[in-house]
Amino acid sequence: MLLHNISYIVTSIHLWVLLFSIIFSVILGFIWYGPLFGKKWMELNGMKMPDPKPSFKTMLKPMGFSFFGAFCMSFVLARIILIGNAYLGTSGISSGFATACMVWIGFIVPAHISASNWEGKSWKLFWINTGYWLVYLLVVGSLIGLSA
Repeated sequence: MLLHNISYIVTSIHLWVLLFSIIFSVILGFIWYGPLFGKKWMELNGMKMPDPKPSFKTMLKPMGFSFFGAFCMSFVLARIILIGNAYLGTSGISSGFATACMVWIGFIVPAHISASNWEGKSWKLFWINTGYWLVYLLVVGSLIGLSA
């Protein structure tokens, strides 16, 4: 029984969900750190928009790391949701949503609290950064829960 459950967990993540999560992270990041909070985020980080703006080639390396990070976050979140579903007998959007909330509260918030306090960053910056991850995790977690 245990081997069957492990086999199910390893093979049941849909690749289109992972692809969507990567694309969604780029779109959400563009909106979140652009028109919604971009100016405030840069101000709180003590940054100014360079003139001229960075070229697309300059942005490729950070974008590559962002794609990789989105893939890792979604892949691990999917595993956590699937293991929870197998163990608890749950499924659906609500299991993905609840797991995403727990991952945010248990991993994202504590990491950013520590970083914000040690780096002397403002609480506004904390909420901008963790808010992005909350929205990302809730959307992707819900989609994973729906497809699991």
